[in-house]
Amino acid sequence: MAVPIARAQETAPTPPARATSEEIPPPPPGEPTPPPGYGVSATVSYPAPTYPTTATSTSPSTAQYVVVQPVPPHTHDGFFFRIALGLGYLTGTNDGLESFSLSGGSGGGSIAVGATVADDLNVHVEIFGGSVVDPALSRDGMDLGDVSTNLNVSALGVGVTYYFMPINIYLAGTLGAGRAVLDDGVDASAFTDTGIALNAMVGKEWWVDSDWAIGAAAQFFLMSLPNGGEDTFGVLALALLFSATYN
Repeated sequence: MAVPIARAQETAPTPPARATSEEIPPPPPGEPTPPPGYGVSATVSYPAPTYPTTATSTSPSTAQYVVVQPVPPHTHDGFFFRIALGLGYLTGTNDGLESFSLSGGSGGGSIAVGATVADDLNVHVEIFGGSVVDPALSRDGMDLGDVSTNLNVSALGVGVTYYFMPINIYLAGTLGAGRAVLDDGVDASAFTDTGIALNAMVGKEWWVDSDWAIGAAAQFFLMSLPNGGEDTFGVLALALLFSATYN
């Protein structure tokens, strides 16, 4: 006889649900009555497990730290000092009742002392000038040869120097008062009266430490000096200078 499919496919018995807490059975017959609370389900708590830890970092008390400070950029600030010396060409021309000129290769330069007043801007007092040994004399267009004397021109003024950073190229200008002196090695006498003097420089510097720099500059200066009566002695000079600057 065929067995119905519904009876043949018997479902496996479902296991009883697991108690989430420990169940305590009642005492056997004839035993004393248990104290209150006996037979009441109680939840058993277990402490959280602990695991050994592994040190992954060095204790702050024994750690070694190296602090790397960024290198600050070079700046122009504080006290300013520049000395520049070199060689060039100088000519002085007298215009008026008497016309002549003295010219030749020259040595000269400038010394400036001051301070920074704004970013990359220095204000300073400057001495500048040049000297020609045995200058060539020309009168009324005629070359009369060299003169056994020295032509010295110098000036004192107030100027400014501005740096274009970070390329460290500068422009400098000074306005002051100057004069010319003839020195024959025995006696030095004022050749002119005091007049107006203008000095201009353009240069490039390279830092050698945090405050000192060396460089090269082109110098150009003019002077217009009274020379008695209506005469004026004009000075024009060009030079290539090498400099050392503290700033």
